[in-house]
Amino acid sequence: MWKQTKQADFFTLNETVFRERETEFISLVTLSTNHLSDPSAFAFYTFIENGVSIGQAIRSRSRLEVGCLPQQSIASLVDLLATPRPSISEIRGFADSVDRFVPTWTQKVACQTELFLHTSLYTLHRLTLPPTQGGTLICATDTHRSIASKLMRGFIDDCFPEQANPTLLAEKHTKKLMAQKNLFLWKNREGEWVSLAAQVRTSWHTASISMVYTPPEHRGRGYGRCVTGMLSQKIMREQNRTCNLFADVKNPTSNYIYRSLGYEKINEEKSMFLRPYE
Repeated sequence: MWKQTKQADFFTLNETVFRERETEFISLVTLSTNHLSDPSAFAFYTFIENGVSIGQAIRSRSRLEVGCLPQQSIASLVDLLATPRPSISEIRGFADSVDRFVPTWTQKVACQTELFLHTSLYTLHRLTLPPTQGGTLICATDTHRSIASKLMRGFIDDCFPEQANPTLLAEKHTKKLMAQKNLFLWKNREGEWVSLAAQVRTSWHTASISMVYTPPEHRGRGYGRCVTGMLSQKIMREQNRTCNLFADVKNPTSNYIYRSLGYEKINEEKSMFLRPYE
């Protein structure tokens, strides 16, 4: 049965699996341990069978984040979220869980589905650093705001082309990550700013790298590999954490780069829109 709880109780119910599979559950770990500016916007659900948690879901306004969703949990979760009226328009999480949930949801709620992201989750096994070619990893500061925002805008345009206001979002991400000292640039030997990467979340022993981006005019020269590899090394050395990251399953270049650095694929995730018929 599904049990709805407060944030702290949700974490307690799922702590064992979260710690055992920390890298896979890092998104849910973050949501269940970080301070929430508006706790009323979140609902935490745990599926318990024989006294053990075997399913996890978090609703944040109209978005549903899922971890494990065993088949026997699907129908009751759909009923829970569709009563008294449908409350979600987006789902993301473990790919197999999303694949189980969506057909039952669309039978219950008349809507059209759209897959907008399908990614492989990688964790760092043993880092193999690439040649730096005379380049340097730089932590972005206010003096780099313009170029950092420009590269961030490029990342958003590439990965989320339907974003309504990409410039505003790029500036928001840039400002936040720079304030946290989590935004990094790669400067090549000619002094050009050629690549971007960020540390976007952390848990007990893991940090996530994201927003890896190289502009088209600088691609094919190994800069993405350099910024990812050197940031991975920095996190491991300074924070004593391992790293994980996501790569679009349709992007063979990024998947190859991450594997060449020593990352190993451990799971897949999907994000889907659930839009009512017009």
